[in-house]
Amino acid sequence: MTKAKDKDAKVRILYLLAYLIPIVFTFITYYSFQSIGFVRTDPDSARYLLSALVQCEAAIMAIVVTLSLITIQLAASSYSPRLIDIFIGTPIFWLLVIIYIYSMVLSLTTLRLIEAVQGVTHIEDLITLCFLSGVLCFSALFSYTLKMIDLLRPRTIISELVKSIKKSKDLEKIKEEVSHIFAIISGSLSRYDHETAVEGLRTIRFEILEYLKDFTKTEKEKTGKLFFDIYWWIRRLSNLLTNYGDEESISESIVICSEIGKIAVRENFGWIGDVIWFFEDFGKILVEKDERVSLGVLVALEAIWEDAIKYKRKWMLCLVPPSVKEIGKVAIERRSLVIRAEPFRILQKFKYHCMNIGMKELGNTVDSLIHELNELRDRVS
Repeated sequence: MTKAKDKDAKVRILYLLAYLIPIVFTFITYYSFQSIGFVRTDPDSARYLLSALVQCEAAIMAIVVTLSLITIQLAASSYSPRLIDIFIGTPIFWLLVIIYIYSMVLSLTTLRLIEAVQGVTHIEDLITLCFLSGVLCFSALFSYTLKMIDLLRPRTIISELVKSIKKSKDLEKIKEEVSHIFAIISGSLSRYDHETAVEGLRTIRFEILEYLKDFTKTEKEKTGKLFFDIYWWIRRLSNLLTNYGDEESISESIVICSEIGKIAVRENFGWIGDVIWFFEDFGKILVEKDERVSLGVLVALEAIWEDAIKYKRKWMLCLVPPSVKEIGKVAIERRSLVIRAEPFRILQKFKYHCMNIGMKELGNTVDSLIHELNELRDRVS
């Protein structure tokens, strides 16, 4: 965390320096120009200077705008189309265009006035102003380039999407923005960009889920559907996660689904069964790959069980033990050293809870599941 803060501080200093460069260069040029003591400018030299300045500015602006649009289009196709809207809403792009247009119009106007007001003192001030505006335009490219590089980072796109989400109270718009974050995560995974994928998943976990929890008080049904959509996007990512993801990204996705599962238990959403069955299928896949993160699936199921007891959702309790048993079955068959004993511990805990809350029938069912796993373990051994 300290390293991240130090990195952010360095980036802020770099941005500050980049934004100061145009102003500093302009002042240095102005005072240098004044110290030389130019009072009169030859009309031919002034025409040549202003003509070259306008042509140069027009060419640079055309190149910058064209390259910016091409770069944004390529980045949008790789990550999310939402990047185009973010780029259009970036003030520095329009500010750069305005500065260049102003500088060209000023230079052209001064060029037109040279013959008309030749010999008048204030024409020198206009020429000086044109020269300084040209310096400002060229030096502003430092700031613009730095901003564009930052804008093309997936982390920046995610940050802008989060800002948009937190400004909105419209769940449909929030859903659309969240879908763009998942598009970035998906694109990052397919390119083995694990750092960006983890950053996106953590944003979903710490920013989006926490923000949406407040909506359950006023728009429970719509918010529940959005939570289900987020879970479903994670489910669709499961193939990418198992094939391209690292342990950290897989762990984050498990934690997100666990949090959504606990919300579903608390709010008594009927689709909690879908989450539990996903954990069962995902857990078996991870066990077959002998992934250490498969333990996280069992921990998630255990957390859902505990919340179901806390909120007295007895019908949900019946769904969890069979999934734990199925994961344990695969672990025994694969001779997994990671979680081989964990399903027994969890099922024993479930059995104890059932006896304490008076669900004897479910306790007997859990006991039979333990017996089946013991028999399988004996046969495999």
